[in-house]
Amino acid sequence: MIQYNIVESLQQLTPFFDTLVESYNAAFGAPPYREPKSREYLQQQFGRSFLTEEGQAGGAFIVAWNADALYAVGAAQAYDAASYGIFAPAATEAFPQYERPMAYLANLFLHPAWRRRGIASALVQEREQLLRRHGYQSIVGRTLAVGPQRRFHQEMGYEWSEKLYFFPGSEHPKVLFGKVLSPRKSTSS
Repeated sequence: MIQYNIVESLQQLTPFFDTLVESYNAAFGAPPYREPKSREYLQQQFGRSFLTEEGQAGGAFIVAWNADALYAVGAAQAYDAASYGIFAPAATEAFPQYERPMAYLANLFLHPAWRRRGIASALVQEREQLLRRHGYQSIVGRTLAVGPQRRFHQEMGYEWSEKLYFFPGSEHPKVLFGKVLSPRKSTSS
């Protein structure tokens, strides 16, 4: 049985962390993505969801876990796009019509053995609801220019930038995707 937990601090990840690292590396650790990541690296990366530059809670981190085996099979992470220096200008260029604050989808991953069961879709929906509650107006992310991620996000209602982006540390071109989370407020009376 899969359960979804909103995680509000890095300490709340402790029971899941080793299996979360295993699932992350199973999902992303092989080419063309990148080398497997260490526990320390992922603690730092995941920790970005919990604090804004002002030290306030921000963003979202949702864990999908198999309650029968206490195994974290995947997660959806997001945080304020303005806090991600190299990404913020590209997101603004790609989606100038999006209102702020804008969330950045940092990670959406699922262990390959648990794919095709609706878990990733549920993670996306949970993440979007949580970000709405936190006051985010839109969400943006990046992924490889080709691959199944693009189709998945299109099915979830995301739109795509037409420009290819090359970010430091990545040899593969990326495309940006985005979605309005909350409808624009009407200024007419």
